[in-house]
Amino acid sequence: MGGRETHFELFLRKSPKASWALVDAIPNRQKAIERANAFLKSHPQGGVKVMKEERKGANGDYIAILVAALGDCEEPRKRPSRTFIPQQTSSCVSAGDLRKVSARKTYLEVIPRFLERHRVLPGELIYRTDLLEILESSGSEITQAIQRVAIARAGEESLHAIARQLHELVNQGVNSIFKEKKAGRFVKYEGTLDDVVKKCRQKPNLLTAFKSALADRLMRETSWPKKLTGLVEIWKEAETLEEADRKFVNEVLTDYFSEWIDTPGAVSAILGETQNTGEVVDRLIGVLEPRPDRRNTRDPLHDLPHAQALAEAVQLGLLPTASQTIVSRIFEHIGSNHRLYEKCLLTEFKMLKDFGDRLVKIMKSNRHAEMYDSFCARSKRLMSTDTVDGYLERFEILDRPMQLLKLQDNLVGYDARTKMITLLRGMIGQPRFEEAVMNNEGRHVQVLMTLRATQAALLKSDLPEAERIHGAQDLDALGVRLISNAKLFPSVARKAGSPALAAVALFRLAAEALPKGQSSTLAAMSATKMLKEQDAREALKTNPDLSRMLRDLSQAARAATELPKASEG
Repeated sequence: MGGRETHFELFLRKSPKASWALVDAIPNRQKAIERANAFLKSHPQGGVKVMKEERKGANGDYIAILVAALGDCEEPRKRPSRTFIPQQTSSCVSAGDLRKVSARKTYLEVIPRFLERHRVLPGELIYRTDLLEILESSGSEITQAIQRVAIARAGEESLHAIARQLHELVNQGVNSIFKEKKAGRFVKYEGTLDDVVKKCRQKPNLLTAFKSALADRLMRETSWPKKLTGLVEIWKEAETLEEADRKFVNEVLTDYFSEWIDTPGAVSAILGETQNTGEVVDRLIGVLEPRPDRRNTRDPLHDLPHAQALAEAVQLGLLPTASQTIVSRIFEHIGSNHRLYEKCLLTEFKMLKDFGDRLVKIMKSNRHAEMYDSFCARSKRLMSTDTVDGYLERFEILDRPMQLLKLQDNLVGYDARTKMITLLRGMIGQPRFEEAVMNNEGRHVQVLMTLRATQAALLKSDLPEAERIHGAQDLDALGVRLISNAKLFPSVARKAGSPALAAVALFRLAAEALPKGQSSTLAAMSATKMLKEQDAREALKTNPDLSRMLRDLSQAARAATELPKASEG
């Protein structure tokens, strides 16, 4: 090919884990794509890429352009690294910065086990001297947390220098908490919320005093559900305060609610035990939905009082950031590698459809694109060869294409539909599928009707047009081979007893039983030939009803002889 200005190279990967190999080079684009389809039929589990190699520039170098990717051409998914990769954190330049909301979010990342072990929120921890003593005495947890933050902030500066600065800041921050408590600047949460706020206003720093009071109040709640209940109780009581105090309290509580929602174990603790990821998503959506007011309405939060309390708080607007945080978590689950329901692929797709319908009703429109992306990712992932094969194993070989097509109504995204039609055509092209068609123990007509029904469902689908029509042609070609091997038309003619009745049977086969296209055309042609015999002509002259029946059947058969053609481009 060295002298050609443009040619097309075909690369084949026989399985998703195999390496790509150059298998052919063809000067014509259309022939290259046809050859690629032939390779894919031989290796339905793999993928084929057609690359256009065009000579550019004075130096004669070739530029490669992807023309077509058939089958599974995705790069193998890499397992996520277990190495901790910290996010870029905000800089803390003074001990007081360690109490800010941005710093408290970092605690969720760098000391999650400590927070989970003691059921404590970051905003609560920095005013709990009892827990700060435990954290200091352990040593290793603070050191590891500082190292992680230092790695995130290290640039041109020395990692050790940043870690040393952070150690000094942490020591100063912890010491300042003990000094403030000893100086009497903290407040116990005793009496009503109004009493607490009044005491706090008498202290040098209102914010420090009130947060210390919140820490004292939340210290009594030893589980995540109870902490949520405690926060909601304070929020409700704030409605009784004067406007300035109410505004102050609610602004502080908003950050604590955000921390509760972002704590990994908090939401899980109120959702109860679940059998699969689908149940988790079902309950998370239930938290965002209005509570059902009828007994016969399914309640995903049934017998989950703490989850119901969270749902009530969301509906009352007590958790301003909760809805968006929960929606994000839902998208994470839907877009993850974990199956929502491993026992049945069809059930999982129905789950997705239900989740999508419910989310659209309760979600803000500015997140619809994000929702679409997560559902596309799920659909595409479910169309993997292993997942589909595992699902279809329970069905007879000839029924598998139809069962696969039943999933397409719930597919989301072009990539997922492309993968489905590729899997379908690969399945039809497998030798064992053709063997099941040909060796059917005399059930020729039933098998042909199965091919016809599959072809009709395929043509009616919204799968990619060109591949859809090629798949319909593949099914028709199988029908033609079966008709020929079984000598079906002569057999039908013998059983009919007369040429006229044979024509009726053949027209009916063409109109109702055989795959559309060449299969139906051959049956219609055989029927027309039967009608030319003398016995058939005489029968039609003496039997007007038979004549009308044949005319109607011939019209129906003629309609079945044509397959749609793919549109240009």
